[in-house]
Amino acid sequence: MGQTREKWRAGQVAFYDGTTQETVKPVSPVVLFDDFFGTAVNGDLWSQEDTNNATKAIAASALTFTMTNTDQIQDAGIYTKPTAANTSWFKTSGNMKLGAYTLTSSIFPGGGVGYVTVTSAQVGGVNDTMGTIDVVGTDIDDGAISESIIPLNGSTVSGLLLFKTITSMTGAGWARDAGAGTEDTIVLGCSTVVNSFRFDKGLIFEARVNVTTNPGGLAELLIGLAGDAYASNNQVAAADDINYHALFVFDGAATCTIYADDNVTDKNAIATGHSADASYHVYRIDATETDDVKFYVDGAGVATTTTLDMSGMDGDFRVVPYLIAVKSGGAGQCVYVVDYIKVWQAER
Repeated sequence: MGQTREKWRAGQVAFYDGTTQETVKPVSPVVLFDDFFGTAVNGDLWSQEDTNNATKAIAASALTFTMTNTDQIQDAGIYTKPTAANTSWFKTSGNMKLGAYTLTSSIFPGGGVGYVTVTSAQVGGVNDTMGTIDVVGTDIDDGAISESIIPLNGSTVSGLLLFKTITSMTGAGWARDAGAGTEDTIVLGCSTVVNSFRFDKGLIFEARVNVTTNPGGLAELLIGLAGDAYASNNQVAAADDINYHALFVFDGAATCTIYADDNVTDKNAIATGHSADASYHVYRIDATETDDVKFYVDGAGVATTTTLDMSGMDGDFRVVPYLIAVKSGGAGQCVYVVDYIKVWQAER
């Protein structure tokens, strides 16, 4: 370890090791930091892939992903992704009522943002007067917001506002059909939860990775940020399967290149001068200026003669950290170890 130093960029301060260039403490409103301590990966935050003969393992506070040299489609890696809808996340089935409901959570799964859903079911022979479910909470920028959702008997209705936290959900205007014991029921949940990382909010990605067996044959190793949902065998070198991405790419070789695409401008295989050498390196993507996104390896800028304008992803565009080795079949192997992943941004 070297002397701890400080850097200031786009309203954010971060402390880093002057020798390894590892960021040791970003000071920002939104920070994801996982050093993978323990015996299991946090399943509330991360999804892992190991299709066919590919494998994953965690030991000594690091993740190891192995793609075997077999004639198969394989994926081996980790990423965060939108969490599936959960129609009973905030409240399991209970009688409709006037007044505030007791909620089981004030945040969305994985700490993301999402839409509130209301599911109602008829009890007895006549539909109750539904009234509204009045939702109070905060938005992604921590501002106070509220909306009224009108339940629809026998259906799930989604709200229209994107919430980050929920303060209360209150029944209003509801009326029972005939008498006690025939209250219709209500379930309060959430839609698919959207990841909190926005490309236009001073976003910085960093990962410390050791490529111990270089990608060979048809294997690609992708390290960085992606805006598309994961799908098996999503490639960027052999095929442009990921519409939105900012990635370090090892395409069937130790040589590292850059692929950047905001679905307006697509730049491929930009040379970095860096090659994997079976040792750890710190890979950083700095999108604090989206019209000039910077890529660094061990603190040194790479591809500096190319302007990577990715401003097409401005305006509430969300991305996820993405480390995946993929191949579409045929020969090709890759083994890499992830020491940590950090992502931070200036504001929500």
